[in-house]
Amino acid sequence: MATSDSQNDNLPEKTGEGVYVRYNSVSSDIILDILKLKQASEDRDVILIADLFTKLDNKFEEISDPIIISSWVEVTNCVYDSDCANKIYIDLIDDVSVNYYNQDNIIHMIIETANFWNGKHTTSFSKKLTQTNIIISAYNNQQIEDKWQDIIDCNGECNSFNSYILDLIELIVE
Repeated sequence: MATSDSQNDNLPEKTGEGVYVRYNSVSSDIILDILKLKQASEDRDVILIADLFTKLDNKFEEISDPIIISSWVEVTNCVYDSDCANKIYIDLIDDVSVNYYNQDNIIHMIIETANFWNGKHTTSFSKKLTQTNIIISAYNNQQIEDKWQDIIDCNGECNSFNSYILDLIELIVE
């Protein structure tokens, strides 16, 4: 369930750590459309896929960032087959967030933390997890905190890990 606008309006655009926690409508709309495209692909709704695909393709042509285009190509290779891995969408969302906010944004931090979860970089992972946890708590939103707790409880080991990441991203940008 989405956070209300009044709850989001109470958040600073940046935390004291200089991390963006709110997104402008353009980047939020793109990220939400990526999530809708993922769902349409899973549902095999070819008309909705076509509509969202065209909308996103036009937007990415305007942005014209080679990193986004590369991630977009990964999605284009599987979107009609309904077998795009969640990670492909996560990478595209990450690239969009970095394009708009550099690396100083909560979505990138969440994804970066998730990527470290099962890695061998204990120091980097611990620092990212601590920082991400502090910023998640700044939202003071139970739905966001509950989804974050699902991710923590999963500890990178459950089949729903990437789905939880996508759910958390959706809660943040809505």
